[in-house]
Amino acid sequence: MALGLPARADSPALHSRAVVHDVHLTYARLVVRGSTVSGSVRLFKDDLDRALAAFAGSRGSNDASLDSLFAAYLNSNSSLASAGRSLPARVVRSGADPDATDPPMWNFQIEASATAPISALSIRIGLLFELYKDQKNIVTLIGLPNQERRSLFFTSDSKTKLVEAAKPD
Repeated sequence: MALGLPARADSPALHSRAVVHDVHLTYARLVVRGSTVSGSVRLFKDDLDRALAAFAGSRGSNDASLDSLFAAYLNSNSSLASAGRSLPARVVRSGADPDATDPPMWNFQIEASATAPISALSIRIGLLFELYKDQKNIVTLIGLPNQERRSLFFTSDSKTKLVEAAKPD
């Protein structure tokens, strides 16, 4: 494959070739409010397609909608827990990321609920590790502790991370 200047926007070649990206990365932004965790998961569309094809093939289900298939994939490769209870995520909506042009990105809005206000959250994000040895997953968490913003970084050898609200003195 020859590398050079990108094709002009009106060029048919631009629409007929896949855009290659060297980075294997997902980005999630999670907000904790009371007993709810909500936010978004953003990833490259080609990586998403590849992961879901492998996941659906292993489960034998190709007829699921994209949102429900991604929710199943997310919950099997990642986890949220509070007070010792798993908080399965559900997809509220999804779509192409309008800010990304090349390569295309996909964005899932997710939500998970606990039975009581969340004061500690256990997080494991294992997306795409089955596909790429250099995969990285970044999570920005807002709300714990004390409404602070924290960034968490996950690699294939990362353990689950626990974020707790500060204990009163």
